[in-house]
Amino acid sequence: MAAVPPLLSTGAYTRALSLPAHDAMAIAGVGILAILAFSGSALAGLSFNPPLHLMLLMPAVLGLLAFLYHLWQPRENQLFQILTYAALWSLMPTAGTQLSFLASTANMPLQTDLLAATDRMLGFSWIAWAKFVLARPWLEWITGQAYLSYAFQPYVALVLIALFGSARRNAQFMIATMIALIMTIAVSTLLPAIEPAYFHGFITPAWEAHEALRAGQRTDLPYIGIICFPSFHTAMAILFTAVYRSMPMAFCLALALNAVMLVSVPFSGDHYLVDLVGGLVVSVIAIRLTLRLVPEAE
Repeated sequence: MAAVPPLLSTGAYTRALSLPAHDAMAIAGVGILAILAFSGSALAGLSFNPPLHLMLLMPAVLGLLAFLYHLWQPRENQLFQILTYAALWSLMPTAGTQLSFLASTANMPLQTDLLAATDRMLGFSWIAWAKFVLARPWLEWITGQAYLSYAFQPYVALVLIALFGSARRNAQFMIATMIALIMTIAVSTLLPAIEPAYFHGFITPAWEAHEALRAGQRTDLPYIGIICFPSFHTAMAILFTAVYRSMPMAFCLALALNAVMLVSVPFSGDHYLVDLVGGLVVSVIAIRLTLRLVPEAE
């Protein structure tokens, strides 16, 4: 009888499925979030553009490569972490966007006046800040680029962590971001609001999506952020910095970039100032909960 190839043996699959608890928790968490988002959207009749099968192509390929590599090299962790967490980071935004649209179909009463009044109490005028930024093209460009850095920062972080950081840090990073995402979706569902640009007479893609949902549109929905309060971008800026807390040089660079991202949130992200306060609270809670679930060391 021919010998069973190592990659097809039962032992190989057992080793591949034996993951550290923190990695298993991150994978399971994102997987459950995705199942809830995609199944809930399907049951509610929501469909998005691009279609889901295209959005799932990259995470599926990366996840398959991670699994096959772990079969081949079960004791090598760096490339496995890079492939695994790249797959999770490419999946979570799709799931999070669909879940936020699904939650918005609850059509809870708008709290725009409350957020605007809170900003006035804080002494912040969005329209004055918008005019200040628009009068300085260099500031508009720099803050705009910092705002968009959310798209690549997780991938830079996961590679640096896998190569030079703690074995648990990628899992902590993913879990904390997932907790922050769930919290922002939950709060924004109960306290939906019109973004300040629309409040001041400008048409915004986010509010067009809100209006479409409230009018009953369920098809051809865009993959855009529609959360006003609390600001998920603010939470990301904090988490994207905190992840480097044991890597001084990377921490300083991330701190500088994400400080600019925080400055960008009111104008580039179309947020009230109180949204940033909410995002800060969310990030602190997310970090504390994550450290309870995945401590720094055994």
